[in-house]
Amino acid sequence: MKVLRPFAVAVRMLAGAVVGTAILGVVCVEHAAAQKWPEKTVRIVTPFGTGGGTEFVAKAPADGYTLLMTSASFSCNPGLYQKLRYDSVKDFAPVSLVVRVPHVIVVLPTFPARNLQEFVKLD
Repeated sequence: MKVLRPFAVAVRMLAGAVVGTAILGVVCVEHAAAQKWPEKTVRIVTPFGTGGGTEFVAKAPADGYTLLMTSASFSCNPGLYQKLRYDSVKDFAPVSLVVRVPHVIVVLPTFPARNLQEFVKLD
């Protein structure tokens, strides 16, 4: 009997989450259906290529018609470059996660570090 008790609690929690999500979905759909978006062309800009595009998107009006499709390197830029013409936190708002990509650190076989801990300890 004790084995079934945690399962019953989990089922109740799941049922509550499903009902709550359904109610929230009904409320949100009604509100979203009343909006008239898009009323003009939506631009999806990639920062890769001549001139980039990150600064262009940062200066665009915050009206939801200019979107930046970028990679994880975007979050590293403030630490890599002293002077950016945009603020990565204040000038952008996340909209959606599109893809997950694993990151790998690769070094030459002659490099003195054999794992990430040794790599971090190097001066």
